[in-house]
Amino acid sequence: WKYDKRVFYGAPVVYYEMRLMTLGTKGEPFLQAMVDYIFGVLDVLGIKKGAVQSEIKVENEKPRGPVLIEANCRLHGGDGSWAPVSQKCLGYSDVSALIDAYMEPSTFARLPSSRSAKLGFGAWLTMRSPVGALLKARSIKNV
Repeated sequence: WKYDKRVFYGAPVVYYEMRLMTLGTKGEPFLQAMVDYIFGVLDVLGIKKGAVQSEIKVENEKPRGPVLIEANCRLHGGDGSWAPVSQKCLGYSDVSALIDAYMEPSTFARLPSSRSAKLGFGAWLTMRSPVGALLKARSIKNV
């Protein structure tokens, strides 16, 4: 997932979007380096099995490469709001993969080690408003 975080009315880290990424995504030359980097981090930490949520920062204009923000032995957060997007776009989610690891090992074994193909495109979007109001209509033409 690629996060779009910005300052919003004084709050320093406000999520606007999380975009599902796969290796080979156009305009994202650092994805393979990020995958290689996090697998190296997991090796150093001795993590061989189970779910790991990791956050890595890459600044395209800086040549130093990926920087580890965090690595935790858990699924991705966000109250699971991302799971249906993953399921629809990839045919599986981290939740279904974790269940398969325990309940259907042969199904789990067929999953790719890195996300490299998508069945569709998806993103998790959030709405921000500096005022309280009731939303009466929405338009998603340009999403």
